[in-house]
Amino acid sequence: MEKSQKKRVVLIKFMFLLGLVFWGSSAGADQRASEMTALIETWAFDVLVGKKKIGRHLFEVSTGPRQTRVSSSAQFDYKVLNIPIFKYTHSTQEIYNDELCLQRISSSTITQSKLMGSDSQEVEGEIGGAGFKVTGSNNEFIESSCVMSFAYWTPKLLNQKVLLNGQDGNFLAVSITQKSETDSQKTFLLKGDDIEIELIYSGEGRWLSLESKLRMGRTLRYRLSEYQRDG
Repeated sequence: MEKSQKKRVVLIKFMFLLGLVFWGSSAGADQRASEMTALIETWAFDVLVGKKKIGRHLFEVSTGPRQTRVSSSAQFDYKVLNIPIFKYTHSTQEIYNDELCLQRISSSTITQSKLMGSDSQEVEGEIGGAGFKVTGSNNEFIESSCVMSFAYWTPKLLNQKVLLNGQDGNFLAVSITQKSETDSQKTFLLKGDDIEIELIYSGEGRWLSLESKLRMGRTLRYRLSEYQRDG
């Protein structure tokens, strides 16, 4: 082979390899850019029992082109006459796919009750080939490729028949019906075994509040103190 031909072959190989490097870098950059353009929504709720504020519950939902990540944390401290009656600390990390089917969950909960004592729960769950498996404080399995926790932040919750309790790892059969509607908001009632929760959404489907009946006639309320939307 002549020297000029060899040079051309070497040059072609070099340009080919350079193209692969450039394309790979460009594809990686595009992927990182798409992940960085996620929509991030945050909710901060004041939590009340009756008219008494007992703590806060925070939610951050990051929605990208391929998955949605959810982080939530709650801390309650209920006192009567300055005497601690109930303390509650809870955190959850969740990953959903682009169809809002839960792929993975991890949660930690600590409760301290003057009447019931202290308890801690750890829950891990992940989708597999046959369904969703939960381990930790409770072992559960459901043959479904698309499950959801009590994901109040999305109106898709309103179409569910079974929900995963992220605190104890149990699957719970529920019924959700619309209770009322105005020009600016819609109210729904979620019922299950020993639970009854009223949910209010804006006309656009944004979660606004939560209310649930407790024992001894008390009412637990989530009052929205801050909402942010970025992206």
